[in-house]
Amino acid sequence: ASNMLMEGKIQAAHLDAWFVADTSNDRYLYPANYATTGDHGFVSQDGSTSTGLAADYGGVNVELYVNGTLITGAGTTRDEVHTALNGRKLVHHQAADTADWAKLQMGYYGSSSTDQFNFEGKFSEWIWYDSDQSSNRTGIESNINTHYNIY
Repeated sequence: ASNMLMEGKIQAAHLDAWFVADTSNDRYLYPANYATTGDHGFVSQDGSTSTGLAADYGGVNVELYVNGTLITGAGTTRDEVHTALNGRKLVHHQAADTADWAKLQMGYYGSSSTDQFNFEGKFSEWIWYDSDQSSNRTGIESNINTHYNIY
């Protein structure tokens, strides 16, 4: 797995982020706080009934959208996240919180290149806002989809 480490760059009490991601992994998560397994974004895990989707990433306020559709809600499982994210997708994390993350990383979970939750696949685009962009969400997603023709 490859990893991009962004030290002290993406620390925000309100983080809205968009990704164009393409993977067929059975399990992965992104982003993660370097070497801190208790801080991570949404977990995608094929077959898992766990509803523990993220940790220190915005609590009940953080939402996951895939191809313009809200995926998270009460009782959402890691398997449902996996089903939604499998393949080439436009992904949006809304209202995340990385304010106390010293080293945000995309790729690794923890600090190992061999961890079972590392992301293996391709990212075509990352967009990060340190402010609430919920009122602009559909416009941002429309622009990204027009460029990449995802859905």
